Amino acid sequence: MSHKNTTRNHRSLWRIFAAPIWIALASLIGLASALMGEGIWNLLSWVGLGVPALVTAYTLHYRAR
Repeated sequence: MSHKNTTRNHRSLWRIFAAPIWIALASLIGLASALMGEGIWNLLSWVGLGVPALVTAYTLHYRAR
């Protein structure tokens, strides 16, 4: 097995875990802002909790194809 094939398929930890980290941060911000108060906090919580739901729906839709 050549060294060239293994480095081409190698991905850094950041590239592997970047999307899950961003989704987790959006969820955390959404959950925390839901506890903060009314008004803009409600909007921020809807956005923060909507992002993971939309990413999941998008991924499931295009993986099924």
